Amino acid sequence: MNFTYEIIESCTELNNVLNRNNDLVTQGSEFMSVVAFSEDKPIGLLRTRKVDEKTIHIKTVFVNVEHWSKGVGSNLLTKIEAAAKEQGFDTVTLMVSEHNSRAKSLYTKMRFIKTDIPITGFETWTKHIN
Repeated sequence: MNFTYEIIESCTELNNVLNRNNDLVTQGSEFMSVVAFSEDKPIGLLRTRKVDEKTIHIKTVFVNVEHWSKGVGSNLLTKIEAAAKEQGFDTVTLMVSEHNSRAKSLYTKMRFIKTDIPITGFETWTKHIN
């Protein structure tokens, strides 16, 4: 299957891009998202926020269940890491439910490391991208 990906820099742009199909890549430092498309329909979304000058935090990762195990999640992470690195960030963080073994498997495969920051019901993961 052929998927396309787009990096988004604002909530307004995210709303606009979900209603169009193109391969434009835009980047910003306060907010970035990547949207995955299949046949002009959004099938995946990854949203981030800036933590500090060197760190971004992944707030949301979503892939439509019909597209699980097709590399969409891995590609969303790869795209956001490349955009973040290009803008000078060196660390990506995220939180995941301690019971979400599917997501934790993906993050392990993508070389994120579970940290020891305790938050009830969630695990914090970090990846250095420089």
